[in-house]
Amino acid sequence: MQSITSHHHQQQQQQQRQQQQQQSNLSTQYIDQVVDTEMKRVKANCQREEEQFVEQMLLENPIVVERRSLSPVGQSTQSTLQLQQQQRQRAESCRRSRIHNKIKKAKMKFRHKFMSNKLMQSISMLKCIQKLIDQAEMQLQSQGYPQQQLEKIKELYCGGGL
Repeated sequence: MQSITSHHHQQQQQQQRQQQQQQSNLSTQYIDQVVDTEMKRVKANCQREEEQFVEQMLLENPIVVERRSLSPVGQSTQSTLQLQQQQRQRAESCRRSRIHNKIKKAKMKFRHKFMSNKLMQSISMLKCIQKLIDQAEMQLQSQGYPQQQLEKIKELYCGGGL
């Protein structure tokens, strides 16, 4: 009789552990889902801010492309007029290409500037968060929280990276 109740008690404990594990898995999945959603939102905001920054910088720093002049030709015959027209078309096409390339280069420069600023902000924020984590860990340790538990938490949420 005692072995039956002991066996029954072990089964109940095993079921409780399984339920706790399932709840832990659900909360981990929920956290992952929340983080994923937040990352998508942050990425969309960052792209929007980058576009606005680039547009503002282009307005503040207009792109100037000098116009190259064609040298005049002496006599105007039908063939020289056609040649001049072709030269004008080529010159205009080259000018548009130069403008396009300069704008593209300026946009890349401004995007780089924007992302560099964001990166510096992120580094600063990460340093601040790391200080807060360190303070919280020291406080928990001073209150008698086991180091093993802290390591488990770090492994679970940070992959041991903090």
